[in-house]
Amino acid sequence: MRGEGRAERQRIARGLQTNQAAFFRHAYAAIERMDPPLATQLGVPARELWPTPPALAALTAPFPNDEDTAEPEARRDEDRGVLGMNVGKPVFVVDRSMAPRLGRVLFMGCLMLGGVVSRMSQGDGVGMSSIAVIAVGLGLGGLGVGRLFRDRRCSEPKCGAPLRLEDRVCSRCQGEVVGTIKHPRERLAAEEAYQRSQSSATSATSASSETVEA
Repeated sequence: MRGEGRAERQRIARGLQTNQAAFFRHAYAAIERMDPPLATQLGVPARELWPTPPALAALTAPFPNDEDTAEPEARRDEDRGVLGMNVGKPVFVVDRSMAPRLGRVLFMGCLMLGGVVSRMSQGDGVGMSSIAVIAVGLGLGGLGVGRLFRDRRCSEPKCGAPLRLEDRVCSRCQGEVVGTIKHPRERLAAEEAYQRSQSSATSATSASSETVEA
């Protein structure tokens, strides 16, 4: 992606073991022969559109003392690594019916609670066959009622925070909401389509600028 010259590639290869260096050189040669280029396939914008790199001084600064970085105790029930992990990255609203989730919760909940009650009653109460019928009924009822409600969540697998259709940024992972999909399995295809559209828009803008300048 950075288009490093031959000297830089040789410097990297010298730091590798023999087999690793050979794999590195052959892989780099294969990448150079790609058509279209790898950057185009991955939707990487033109180099002049890349953000400014961070200052080396900031990356090599010493770690602060523990007293200077005292923070409130993190909640054990929340993965702190998810918060803000998608800043500037696209995410989607997974908009689907509550029917499957509500039906599953009612069905499994009834089975588990009924099993406990059945064991405690020692044969004098409701049998498991009756509990199974009740569980199926509740599950079907949950499927019916769940159709009236929508479950909208962030498409990031590690996030899954509740979202509204009008939200533009996920409150948890901070991803930019750029569209709506019907199932989490559609996430990767939707991201690829979005990146292609952004790359096409960038190319069209560059071409228009060059035409105006000409």
